[in-house]
Amino acid sequence: MLARLSEAYNSLNLPEELKSLSATGNLNLYLSGGGFRGWGFALMDQHPEVRPYPIPIINGFSVPAGTFHNTASILAVLDTASEHQEPLTMHRVSKRRVSQIPAVANLVACVAEVLPPLRDVFFCQGGVREGRLFSELEPGLRLQRPLYAATQKFALATHQDQSPSIAMGVLLQQALRVSGGPELHGIAFALANIMYRHLALPKDVRAAAALQCPVTGELAGAHGLSHKDRAHLAIALCERHGGRKELDPANVQQYDRLFQLVEAGQRWWLRYLGRVAAVLGTVYPAGVPLTEFEAHVKRIRIEEHTSLAENGKITLTVMILDDILTNFLEDAIERVEKMGKKKHWLVGEAGQKVEWKIQTTPANGF
Repeated sequence: MLARLSEAYNSLNLPEELKSLSATGNLNLYLSGGGFRGWGFALMDQHPEVRPYPIPIINGFSVPAGTFHNTASILAVLDTASEHQEPLTMHRVSKRRVSQIPAVANLVACVAEVLPPLRDVFFCQGGVREGRLFSELEPGLRLQRPLYAATQKFALATHQDQSPSIAMGVLLQQALRVSGGPELHGIAFALANIMYRHLALPKDVRAAAALQCPVTGELAGAHGLSHKDRAHLAIALCERHGGRKELDPANVQQYDRLFQLVEAGQRWWLRYLGRVAAVLGTVYPAGVPLTEFEAHVKRIRIEEHTSLAENGKITLTVMILDDILTNFLEDAIERVEKMGKKKHWLVGEAGQKVEWKIQTTPANGF
């Protein structure tokens, strides 16, 4: 088996850019097929950091290479069940897949020996058919970010080639940039696409529906989304609609598990971005109007006040037209500023102090 796997790998003739990644241990492996998906569900069930695992979708699930190659931990679970003469029960792992676990573990061990050092291993739902169809799409479509493409159908309607959602995405991205935040890989524009989707729901369930939207809701069937993408959007979108404190106990647990899937350095920023979206959503309750695309007068401007995150403090000047500074908007701004207080930080996140210097101005002020 080792010889055949090695021969098959060498026959791929990897492009130079992939060879350079493999030389530095940054090559990712993407797996499809029922046996590997069963192995992925077993790894999901025995996840080393988050249990129970919050996203029941194999497509986009990933683990570090070390976790993937650790066959002993999965085989130990199988042996324990066998010793107690109990059936091994794992989500989406049938009796037939359970019987295949030792064989798949052997294949995984061979893969570890034959392939160059890997970084992460991704499990995919699609197969040859989907890959063939994808290869026939126009290059521009293939280059689209899956998260942005999946949320685009929820974006507000475009008028005269002007997109309110793109305008909102620019505002969110700008707010993140002047705050000294990380790039967050396109979350701002995906959030802009879908941030109005749940407003028609009763307030009691908006935050919960937003949290579940990328997991078991309307985006559950979206292809190409990594679990990090889903967790990032779930947290930011939930915060846009009130956040963790608006959730029922069951969804609080779901929030906390999704939160654990986010890298520590991005957790606070995703919550911050969601709360900024709540401010902008209050200023623009129906999206950025067409009249503001080219106009010099804007309802709100968020600008850098001193320096980016100086001494761990974000100080921004926020200029608002005086006729839109309502109690609802003041409440949304207060939620952003509360992010700067340690007592409001969640376990596992490192936040920063936040000060928004609010300046009101008449309609012709800026």
